[in-house]
Amino acid sequence: MKYLQTFLCVSVLIVAAGSAAKSPPPPNPAELKRVEVEWQNPSDYSDIRPSNQSRSRFRDNTFKHLEKHLEKLANRLPNGQRLKLTVTNLDLAGQVWPGHMIGLGLSSDVRLIKRVDIPRMNFSYELIDSKGSVVRAGEEKLKDMSFQDRASTRYRNETLGYEKNMLKEWFVN
Repeated sequence: MKYLQTFLCVSVLIVAAGSAAKSPPPPNPAELKRVEVEWQNPSDYSDIRPSNQSRSRFRDNTFKHLEKHLEKLANRLPNGQRLKLTVTNLDLAGQVWPGHMIGLGLSSDVRLIKRVDIPRMNFSYELIDSKGSVVRAGEEKLKDMSFQDRASTRYRNETLGYEKNMLKEWFVN
């Protein structure tokens, strides 16, 4: 009899542990990332060319910088809201030229910023509330034709400053 009771107790514990393992609790909204970015087919982007490092390292660093900037901007969202972006094109401000072709006598490449080489970014987005419902969605084709005139002094000396300013302008509007 005692053996049977012990067997039943152990069986109940095993079943309870198994069902608890199968259904994890829903994620806490505070633990979810505020911004999720998918960089779709980055090899097809207009311009994400490095000036002085490997293409893959430059691309990864560019994505990290822009994602970190978007996370800072997302702190302005109401509690529980998240932003999901799918980036389909990126065109950084300026163009990359061989250093010797622009009179610098350098052997490495240089990104030369001119007014005609504006930053651009195409993406779709979803703003999601704490219950998982889409609050707002759309597609954007950002471009900043006056990027040198209105560039915030806050971003002027930062990596990807023109692109960060363009994203900030979109985000606050």
